[in-house]
Amino acid sequence: MRLTNDARLALLAMPFIVLFAAFFMLPQGERGTTSEYHLLGAEEARQPGNVIVLFAPDATQSDLRAALEQVDARVVDGPTASGAFMVHVAPGARATALERLRGMKGVILAEAVDADGSP
Repeated sequence: MRLTNDARLALLAMPFIVLFAAFFMLPQGERGTTSEYHLLGAEEARQPGNVIVLFAPDATQSDLRAALEQVDARVVDGPTASGAFMVHVAPGARATALERLRGMKGVILAEAVDADGSP
């Protein structure tokens, strides 16, 4: 079977077309450290606790939740054996959060726990 010039040209161009298409289908550059999606079972990057809060023994779960919401804190660990919670507060808002927590009824202790945490 004899090929025409057009058929030969098409056969010669095919590998280049495939390589060209593959080049544009490959991911371009670094995607960074965060993904665009995550699986529900995937472990999430945790922020370390920078405040420890101890509530009164008679404080209810709703009291605890309300107090932490008022200072925009998020529980990262706890309760400990003594009933304390490790929470994360944005570093710029920590001094204000500590002051507010210390003034709340039902909060026994609120302290910064890392080296740069002088209130």
